[in-house]
Amino acid sequence: MTGKDLFAALSFVDDALILEAEEAKPARRAFPAQAVRWGAALAACVCLLVGWAFAAERLRYAGSTSNETAGAAEGAVQEAGGMPETAEDSADAGFSGKIIDRYLGENEMATCYAAPQNGTWTIEQPLQDMLDRFAGEDVRFLVAFDLFAEETRIDPADDAYAREAERLAAAGYDLRILPQESAAGETMRVCGLFTAEQLEQFDAADAYGYDFYFPKNADGTPLDWNEPAGEPAG
Repeated sequence: MTGKDLFAALSFVDDALILEAEEAKPARRAFPAQAVRWGAALAACVCLLVGWAFAAERLRYAGSTSNETAGAAEGAVQEAGGMPETAEDSADAGFSGKIIDRYLGENEMATCYAAPQNGTWTIEQPLQDMLDRFAGEDVRFLVAFDLFAEETRIDPADDAYAREAERLAAAGYDLRILPQESAAGETMRVCGLFTAEQLEQFDAADAYGYDFYFPKNADGTPLDWNEPAGEPAG
């Protein structure tokens, strides 16, 4: 904790507290002035210690909860061995060929998709078009997936999403946490580098449905597979 943090957290401990402690007198017994001054100083010290402990606990709690949600998926993928420490660590051992990270056609049409049922997966049309276009070529597709249970979307911050990301990484899928710019600021997204075969013969769990697509930033640009994982906003 810096001096500035401590000063801000303990701003409520001021001269008024010390003055109040000095002016407080027992109802039935009078003490010498020196004893009163020592008592006031002791009371002020106690206030400072309590305030310090309170501020430290609040800062510790805030720091842990701000990263807890986003760190769950990242930790799960790293533990399973599917996510490198940095982009540089994976440059030598990772895929060095062509990565298809967006729709390359002229006009990408917006389409609505039904929520996939448990045990099934959906490949959105722009991604399917690129699978068809690059069929038979040694390329990889940078994709993200939404997870569903009983046709209800699971929030990527949910523990269930993190556990499924861990399972997929352990099963051999190449997953990584990438920074993504949203309307609310920078967030983190679980993405994968998949072959056409991995997408077409995906190992879906019976408990979930999956929707695969090209992830984008708020301005429509694709995510960068080789960009180091960033910290979540907020």
